[in-house]
Amino acid sequence: MLIRPFRPADAQALAALFHASVREAGCRDYSAAQVAAWSPVAIERAAKRDGIARLFVEASEAARRLFERRGFSVEARNDVALHGVMLHNYRMSKALD
Repeated sequence: MLIRPFRPADAQALAALFHASVREAGCRDYSAAQVAAWSPVAIERAAKRDGIARLFVEASEAARRLFERRGFSVEARNDVALHGVMLHNYRMSKALD
């Protein structure tokens, strides 16, 4: 696993993950008003407005289902060894209309 400093190009994927996590998992524990205040709707609209054609994310097994419900597709499974244990995540993307 490569851990590196944040890059501006990471912003879209991190924002998408944050919003999907809050909106999908947060609704179990928070009211609709709380979720809306915590994670306002905008990320895809803002990306479209800025001419971004595709969003990308590297999602865990659990997050994969969240992103699939949001229209993301799996491009590849990434297998990595961490401290001698094999783990995986998924490279996913979504084309914006």
